[in-house]
Amino acid sequence: MEWGAAPGAHAAFMAAAGLVLIAALLHESHRLAFRDQLTGLPGRRALEERLRSLGANYVIAMATSTISSPSTTSTAMTSATRC
Repeated sequence: MEWGAAPGAHAAFMAAAGLVLIAALLHESHRLAFRDQLTGLPGRRALEERLRSLGANYVIAMATSTISSPSTTSTAMTSATRC
C-alpha cells in the first residue's frame, strides 16, 4: 500500500509541513528583529533586552565616531545611568 492511500497520511504530512513552516517563520522573524541585516551585529532590540537583564544598578555609555564629509558632519553620544 502506498503512503498516499493510507487514511490520514496526507493530513499528517501537511500538519508536519505546517509546523516546519511556522518554526522557520518564527526563527527568521527573531533574527530580523535582533540582528542588523547589513552587518550581522546585534540590533536595537537586542540592546534593549540586554539592558533589561542588567537589573537595578548599571552604568552604560555608548558613543559613535564622528563621520565627516564635505557636506555632512555628525556625532552622537548616548549615556544611561541607573543606580
